[in-house]
Amino acid sequence: MNIQKTDEFASHELNRDTWKHGSVKLIVTSHFLFWQQQWNSPPGVQYLSLYQSVELPLVDIVDPITGALLERISGSSSPPPVHPAPCTLALQGSLNPATEGRFSA
Repeated sequence: MNIQKTDEFASHELNRDTWKHGSVKLIVTSHFLFWQQQWNSPPGVQYLSLYQSVELPLVDIVDPITGALLERISGSSSPPPVHPAPCTLALQGSLNPATEGRFSA
């Protein structure tokens, strides 16, 4: 989940630098469902009512089965462009119930 605020430069940095980075694209498209909203759009408001945050932009990793917030990355996406948490979760397979990991069935 990526919640952005248009008047925050860090949101533009995410779009310009992070989401276009080759390694990030590979990790996200291979292991995650990417959902991006503005903080003041109806879906963004609903999301922030469930997973509150005062700092934007934010990138959350939410377990698709339990709805548990597994990881939050908020604020600027200054280099390095690849945060270790999504890499770790993807490599552990913790979001895939068919593999061994924190949330395996």
